[in-house]
Amino acid sequence: MRKTALVLLLVLVMTLSVGAFAFQNEPDGFRRLSFGGLIGRYRNFGELKDYLVLSSDFWGADLDFEGEEMRGLIVEYTITRNFKLRGQWSTFNTQISVKDGHGWTGYKAEYDLNVNAYIVSGVYTFTPEKALSYYIGAGLGKFETEFQWDETISKRGSPRWWSRGEETERPILFQILTGFRLGTGPITLQVEVNILPKVRMEDFRSVREYDGQRIEGITIDLSGMWSVGLVVRL
Repeated sequence: MRKTALVLLLVLVMTLSVGAFAFQNEPDGFRRLSFGGLIGRYRNFGELKDYLVLSSDFWGADLDFEGEEMRGLIVEYTITRNFKLRGQWSTFNTQISVKDGHGWTGYKAEYDLNVNAYIVSGVYTFTPEKALSYYIGAGLGKFETEFQWDETISKRGSPRWWSRGEETERPILFQILTGFRLGTGPITLQVEVNILPKVRMEDFRSVREYDGQRIEGITIDLSGMWSVGLVVRL
C-alpha cells in the first residue's frame, strides 16, 4: 500500500512539473485547473437486459430497467493546450419491481443496480482555441458495481422456488470517451459519450429454467452512457 502511494505521488509530481514547464510559453490568463459537474444516463445493460427480456416474455410482465440518471464530478489539470489529465467520480442507481403470474402461479421479482466509478483519464482536444472543440480520451478506473436480486415463484400464494442474493465487484477496468465542448471562456458546456466496461456477476442464479437451462452468472454491460456537463476553469 505504501509503495503504491509513493508511485502515485511520483507520477503526480512529474505531471505537475511537466505542466509547469509547458505553461511557461502560454499567454496570460491561460487556466490550468478546471472543475465540472456531470449529469447523464445509462442505456445498455448487456446480458442483464437480455435476461429481463426473457423473463418478461415468459411472465407477460414489463421487466425493463429505465435509463436512470447518472451524476458525477470531474477535475481536470491542463498539461498543454491540447492535453489534460482528468479525475472523475460518477454514481448511478436504478431498480425495478414487478408482481405477475399465470393462474395459481405467481411471480415476484425485484432488482437493484448501483454503480460508483472512480476514473483517471487522459483527454486530447483537437482545436481548443475554437468555440466548438472535439476531444477524445482514455483511462483506467475502479467500477464498484453492486447488484441485488430477489425472485420468487409461488403456488396458491405459498413461495415454492426463490433466488435471492447480492454481489459487489470492484474491478479496475479500461474506458474510452469522446465528446465536444462549447465555449472558450471560464465556463464551458460539454456533451460526452463513454464506452465503459462489462462487469461479471458470478453469484447470480435465475429462479427458473429457460429453454431447459438455468442461467448462472450474468454480465452487466455499462456501455452506452452519455452525459452533459458544465465545466468551470480556474
